[in-house]
Amino acid sequence: MIRRVGVFLFEVLVACVLAVTAGLFWASHYVDSEGFRLRLTALAEEMVGRPVTLNGEVDIALYPMPSLEISGLAVADDPEFGSAPLAEIDTLYVSVRLLPLFSGRVEIPSLLVHGMRAHVVRSKLGAINWAMLLDTERTRDFSSVDSAFGIETVFIDEVEVVEASVTYTDRKDGVQFALSGITLRTGGVHAGQRVPFVVSSSFSWDDGGIKSQLILKGMIQADEDWSGFTLKDASVSGTVGGRFLPRGASPGEMVARLVVDMDKGTVGLDGLRIRFLGMLAEGSLQSGDLGSAPGVTGRIEVQPFVPATVISRYYPNIPVAKVDGLRRAAFAASLAIDGKGVSLTDMTATLDDLTLRGHAGLKGFDAHRYEFDLHGDTLDLDRYLPLVMTDEPFVWADFHLPVFRAMRGKGSVQMNHLTLLGTRYSNAHLALDADAGPVQLEGAATDPSGLKLGGKARIVLGHDPATQHPTLALRGELEARSPASGFAAINATALRLTGQGVCSAQVETPVMVCPPAVRSIGILRAASAKGALRFGKGSGSFRHGDGKTRAFAFSQIEATLAAKPLAGGKGDNFGFTVTAGMKGRGVKPGETLSLTASGPFFTGADLPYAQSAGLAVAGQLSGPFYFGRHDVVSLNTALAFDTRSHTLALSGGVLNTLNTDIRGDIRVTDLDKRFKATGTLSITEANPSRIIRLLSDKTIATRDPNALQKASLSTRFTIQEDGFTLDDVNAELDGMKIKANVIGAAPLSDPMLSFAFTAGALDIDRYLPPPQTDEERRSGKTAKAPPVDLPLTFLRALRLSGKGWFEEFKLGKVKARPFSGQISADKGIIRVHEAKGTLHEGTLEGQISGQVGKDSLFTQLRLQVRQMQAGLLMVDLAGRDYVRGDTDVDIDLKSSGRTDDDILANLNGTARVLIRDGSFKFTGYDAKPTTTSDRRAGQVVDDPRTRRTVFSRAINEFVVDKGVFTITDFRIEAPPALQSHGSGNFSLPDNTINLAVRNDFVAVPSLTIEIVGKLSDPEVRVPKGKILNDTVRNILSLPEKSFNFLRDLFR
Repeated sequence: MIRRVGVFLFEVLVACVLAVTAGLFWASHYVDSEGFRLRLTALAEEMVGRPVTLNGEVDIALYPMPSLEISGLAVADDPEFGSAPLAEIDTLYVSVRLLPLFSGRVEIPSLLVHGMRAHVVRSKLGAINWAMLLDTERTRDFSSVDSAFGIETVFIDEVEVVEASVTYTDRKDGVQFALSGITLRTGGVHAGQRVPFVVSSSFSWDDGGIKSQLILKGMIQADEDWSGFTLKDASVSGTVGGRFLPRGASPGEMVARLVVDMDKGTVGLDGLRIRFLGMLAEGSLQSGDLGSAPGVTGRIEVQPFVPATVISRYYPNIPVAKVDGLRRAAFAASLAIDGKGVSLTDMTATLDDLTLRGHAGLKGFDAHRYEFDLHGDTLDLDRYLPLVMTDEPFVWADFHLPVFRAMRGKGSVQMNHLTLLGTRYSNAHLALDADAGPVQLEGAATDPSGLKLGGKARIVLGHDPATQHPTLALRGELEARSPASGFAAINATALRLTGQGVCSAQVETPVMVCPPAVRSIGILRAASAKGALRFGKGSGSFRHGDGKTRAFAFSQIEATLAAKPLAGGKGDNFGFTVTAGMKGRGVKPGETLSLTASGPFFTGADLPYAQSAGLAVAGQLSGPFYFGRHDVVSLNTALAFDTRSHTLALSGGVLNTLNTDIRGDIRVTDLDKRFKATGTLSITEANPSRIIRLLSDKTIATRDPNALQKASLSTRFTIQEDGFTLDDVNAELDGMKIKANVIGAAPLSDPMLSFAFTAGALDIDRYLPPPQTDEERRSGKTAKAPPVDLPLTFLRALRLSGKGWFEEFKLGKVKARPFSGQISADKGIIRVHEAKGTLHEGTLEGQISGQVGKDSLFTQLRLQVRQMQAGLLMVDLAGRDYVRGDTDVDIDLKSSGRTDDDILANLNGTARVLIRDGSFKFTGYDAKPTTTSDRRAGQVVDDPRTRRTVFSRAINEFVVDKGVFTITDFRIEAPPALQSHGSGNFSLPDNTINLAVRNDFVAVPSLTIEIVGKLSDPEVRVPKGKILNDTVRNILSLPEKSFNFLRDLFR
């Protein structure tokens, strides 16, 4: 019995095993059947709303508990986003307890996903595939799914996702990155119970060179009816690193408390702390209702830090040590993110002394645009210029053109004060408007002098398909408006212009390719520029080297400059065709100024230089701008220069002034050292009389109408820092040829001149005013000329030393042939000495000295003549040899004064004339010979024209006091017939004479003759009586009226 029972039970067990084995065999066969696969994919498609494919196998297992293994599961994406699936699962393991299924409960001990790949795609239209899926899921009803399976409750003890990844592909902007290594682990998932979980992931973006790790952990609790979840005690942390980090820098770290309110549909980050490169940012973020109005608000604060420390540690090549700043920085702003964009409000940024406030933001996520409006107090850019002004040349990559090309935005920055290049500006403003290619900038500022600056630029950034390099086209304008006092930069020079002026500049380039590794200075090969400086009515002055200032007034001044690229510049060389001009008008008619220059111009970048092989220069100046006269000065020349060789040259120069052409060439070398200038100068034909008339507006009348009519000059010159020389000077004045050499010793502003010259015959009398007629002298109608100031300033400035030789020197009808002398002048002391010459067969020696005082000139004349023939002198002076004889003259005169009249009025000294073995004859030159009969001699011819009175000696000695010559000794010794004595005086300042000459004869009463009246036309008084008249006629040969020889003398 017992044995039968045992056999029965064994048979039952075998049957059960066979049944279970058959069931499992059937179940295994069924789950891998096409029908089950179709039903399973249909259920999945019903749940996700997307086509689902099952490309792998489906297996079932009983140990350690019943479980289902599904391989090769894929969820298809909308065709709009491409052919890649929405999600792929390599293997899905689901373990289910069987008995609870009979009561409608699903208990899953473990849910394991191994190898999951989610693909997030942004289409070219800006739509995101997963966002569209979630929007669809919110509106679907899952009740049919639950009722089909009779599921009332679901319990999941453990969920684990390993080796998951998320890839993001932006087909609109061409960006792709991936989150990889995502791991999710939870505890048991039961309705109403907290379940711990940990989510970790790795993020990589190969194009951006970014790698990150993210960890999310906390407690999750499902609602009793599985209608929702609650997140408790969650935190998120992560690190971000990659190629963008400087060498030695640790990845950035982030940690925050994650707060999720499922009822309100919000997510928050509290206690957010971010550490990056030694900086700490703190804050909090809170989302809006993610189901209805997704968005994020919060506040971020970057704690104060020292930028210099960060830069010097991670970017040691940046010259932070040269920067007087970067000692403190901080940032704080309120953050808001919604469907319209991102905004930063209540923003405060500080850097050293600068505090920047305002708001910034981003509008739109598909075609986003930046917006900002910032206001600052004080920014000293000079403190930070060493950061960019390094020894390394700029290349196009330094300007990040692709970044600016992609930028869309609009905004402005305003500064109360801005310091740049040593100038402190106020009310500085900069506005930007960028639209994915075109970038427009506009700015304005005011400097301390009241100068208002304004400018704008339009930059068009593009892409060259052939080279794949960025392109750039630029047009910029700058304008500066001065206050009424003019431009301070100009007025700081020797030139000062007062009046409101406008300075403008424009620069433009065509579309040019900008290879990143190529130097950006190459933009000069394509840039064209224009500039202008304009003044309306105003006044100006020019300060000469001696400190004196010349003032002028103008109604308009305009200066222009234009430059266009010139082929031929290579490497560091840049060539331009430049055209420069200047125009001006005075306030009076005829006042004009014009100057032009055009031609090639080259310069460099690394080794700056300026060079031109020949600029055509032309200019014209007229009106009172020039010597205060309505005359024209013009210039035409070719200008060449090269700052590398420190040379400058003017060739073919023609300067026309005062209707005279001055031609010349000049070459200057060693401009960087002791410069040297050499060249030639020539004046082929000049009219001195016309030049004087143009300068003084007066016509000079000369005794010789042909005087001052023709002059010429040619010379070679050399100018150096220590002086100059004029070699081979060849000049001519009214037929008088001059050859000379001149040396000027430093300083050039006030040189000491040394010279030597030889000249032909100089007739000073030719250049004297025409003499008065006899009638004019007698009538006295000619007004006395006003006193003329002596050129004290000129005489005081004279610095010279030299000697000259004249073939003949004529002054006051007196000729010295030849005549030579030496002159020296310095510090107001003037001396003419060793004056020598032959004067009418006699010798002439003399000297003149002078000393210029504060407001007067002291001068002294010493003259000595020996053995001069008085007859020859009389012929030159009066046209007839009224007096003959060997003559000695001694003159020693002194005087002082400020005008020519003062010199005459203060004349003092002595004068002495001695004539030996002479004769005189004053009348009878026009008489006719008479014939008388003599018993002894027969017919005797008497010719009054040859009759003369002979004397052995004549002495005239004068004392001069205040211009009055008083006789101290007057004697004529003509024994035995005549002995004469004189007394009296004559005055040069008063033009008067009062002399009395007593003539003692043998056997005839004495005769006194008086000479009175005007010195220039004296009256001769002779006593009446036949005896006296005969005596006068026969011995003295004097007329009863004026002396003819005195009248002749003063003609």
